Amino acid sequence: RVILVNTDLVKPGEEPASIYDLLAERYPGRQLGLANPLFGTTSTQVAALYSLNGTDASRAFFQKIAQRGVQVVDGNSVVRDMVADGQLAWGLTDSDDACYELQKGAPVKVVFPDQAEGQIGTLVIPNTVALIANAPHPENGQALVDYLLSPEAEALMVKLGWIQFPARPLPQGLAPACFAGVSLRGMSPGLEEIYQYLAAAQADMQEIFVR
Repeated sequence: RVILVNTDLVKPGEEPASIYDLLAERYPGRQLGLANPLFGTTSTQVAALYSLNGTDASRAFFQKIAQRGVQVVDGNSVVRDMVADGQLAWGLTDSDDACYELQKGAPVKVVFPDQAEGQIGTLVIPNTVALIANAPHPENGQALVDYLLSPEAEALMVKLGWIQFPARPLPQGLAPACFAGVSLRGMSPGLEEIYQYLAAAQADMQEIFVR
């Protein structure tokens, strides 16, 4: 997860550095945005904050976001487009959406939030694959899983732009389209722990942002 910043609207040195800057008074709330927190990677990020900071503190954080008038839009790509078009000064989105605008040459900058010592890190979302229990063709399914987890498939997905942060060293001459060489500080909660908070977090987001 990244912060996408419009460089025409945010001066150098004034960029946000943390997800908690959604509450910083120097940024008017209506100039900031995030995708609907009931769905997708934004929902996962909310649950990760719940697992890290606890229910009460996290609920209060998002209540303040709503009170500030931060724009909640239909998806990460909408955040991306609104930042690139200058409708938002900055917003939370995914690295692939940010990469799209960088490749277009839009007036944007990518900030990986909460990377300093003592900060929480950013949510790192892995590509995943699963074999369905009791599926009629488990051997074929396992063959697909094995291929998708192979170095060859990973290299292909990097080449096609589907992976920005590969798990393995890449073949010589191949690099991600964006963020090559970037080292990330990830958030500490594991996916299983995040999942345990998902239902409670979604219930709060429904009450805060949808009612």
